[in-house]
Amino acid sequence: MKTLESAAKVKTRRAPFEILATRLFLSIFPTEIPKIVYPPVPKSSLNISTGLLRALKRFKTSEYKSALLKKGFRSERKTGHELFCLYVGEEKTQVFTMLSHGSSEDINNPLLNSLKRQLFLNNQEIQRFIDCPMDYTEFIASLRKKGVRI
Repeated sequence: MKTLESAAKVKTRRAPFEILATRLFLSIFPTEIPKIVYPPVPKSSLNISTGLLRALKRFKTSEYKSALLKKGFRSERKTGHELFCLYVGEEKTQVFTMLSHGSSEDINNPLLNSLKRQLFLNNQEIQRFIDCPMDYTEFIASLRKKGVRI
């Protein structure tokens, strides 16, 4: 009997402490994490000079492929992807890019960013590259200016 009574007393002594500990724990570590909602950024304020990402124009895969072929790239089929390698004369260079066989939709920004890196171009240059104001000689000159071995 004494053990049951002492157990009951211990339980009643711990109850206020457990409640305080639970309250303290929940005040420090909330069970629900508040969702942060950021206001939309107007496209006019997206600027490279301010350090923010600039929204790029969307391009179709067919536009990108035709621009590559006009700039001296040759298509090589690989399993699952189409590899485009830059040729200067008959010599293959280190500049290449890959696209999926089945992609016929728009190229989204993350994919366009990786294509920019592969072609050693910045935002303005990739848009000029795909829209075709940049010709083959200008593209080769920009690569040489950046120190790319051709």
